[in-house]
Amino acid sequence: MDAFTLFADPQRPRERSVVGISVSKTVGTAVTRNLVRRRLAALLHDSLLDRTPERLLIVARPSAAAASFDELRAQLHKALG
Repeated sequence: MDAFTLFADPQRPRERSVVGISVSKTVGTAVTRNLVRRRLAALLHDSLLDRTPERLLIVARPSAAAASFDELRAQLHKALG
């Protein structure tokens, strides 16, 4: 199962990427939510360096709490194409 949903709006030209990360209480406790948010932010930082600037929104699902860093990386690379 996917650990997150990715929404993209590449239609508007930008100077730099704009990213939102949403991790709701259904993912887990505050500690778990912050861990998921930090992992996704780190992965996005590395992944967006070589991409055309765009607007992205990532909505974490409850399965993101159990996903390892490598599993999140693989899913993000697949989602970004």
